[in-house]
Amino acid sequence: MLARLVLISIVCLCSMNCYSYQVVEERAFTKTTLQMPEICKSQDFAKTCRGFSSYLVSRFERSMVQRRYDELPPDTPLAMPDEDDLDLQEVKFDIKLLHKLNLASCSAEIRQVINKTSYNFIETFNINLNTKYMVTFNELFEDANLAAMLCARAIEDKYREYGTKNLQAVVTLTEVMPSNFIIRPDGLEFIFSPGLVKTGNNAEHYTVTLDKLEQAQPHEQWFPGFKNKVKKREPLKVKIDPLLPPSIQELHRQGKKHFPPEHAKKAEQSAPAAPAGEQSEQASEHSEIVEPDALQAQPAEEAENSTQSDEVKEPK
Repeated sequence: MLARLVLISIVCLCSMNCYSYQVVEERAFTKTTLQMPEICKSQDFAKTCRGFSSYLVSRFERSMVQRRYDELPPDTPLAMPDEDDLDLQEVKFDIKLLHKLNLASCSAEIRQVINKTSYNFIETFNINLNTKYMVTFNELFEDANLAAMLCARAIEDKYREYGTKNLQAVVTLTEVMPSNFIIRPDGLEFIFSPGLVKTGNNAEHYTVTLDKLEQAQPHEQWFPGFKNKVKKREPLKVKIDPLLPPSIQELHRQGKKHFPPEHAKKAEQSAPAAPAGEQSEQASEHSEIVEPDALQAQPAEEAENSTQSDEVKEPK
């Protein structure tokens, strides 16, 4: 039988108080141990926790089955592994609630042992409890691209002194699209797997505070305690010529360019004489300015005469 019976054992891990419990799920090719927070026993979050744990267990099983198939010679059947040959996964799952925001920030610290080699990584989820959808990074800021750059610079400044080989890759990926963060009242808490940005055996937590993200204008929906100090740009003040009629001045205030020929003529007479080369350019510019309201319809006879006079007579 390809699939084995799923073994689930729940063990309370207690010191003075029972703060979490453990779930062990064994599949055909993998064995996953999940350490769950006490909140996952509650009626409100039991379904959510089961969904996340099932997702992590099933994904690991599928990927390991595919790996074993890829390693087999052609036309070789896949054999069932012994219990000692199972690929192992350990998950430490956590949920932090922000009741005022109706937000649940979930994180999973994952360690996988594949072919006797250990791998560590982090996954995070921020869930809007009203809509049941995940909150993305782009929803948190007015300028999400700037916020991503600010997060990358803050992470680089924080961990540059440790000189890990993966730091630059982390910074570059953060610039493109930040990940592995949870939303906190004072900013964004990034979680890094052990040894990624700092040497050690424990996950590294670093919060990029709101004062570092001020220029990106965080949205008050997710950061209600943050008061935006970024001043909006004031529109440029347009200098209005007092010689223009009131109606034309109003057009200028609205940003519309309008300069009647009679005022252009006054401005030209009052302006100092320009060099010969510039005079021809100015004349061509003023000749193109036409006031539609100043034009009047020509009488029919004058229009006909002007048309005839403009015709070119061919020589006989």
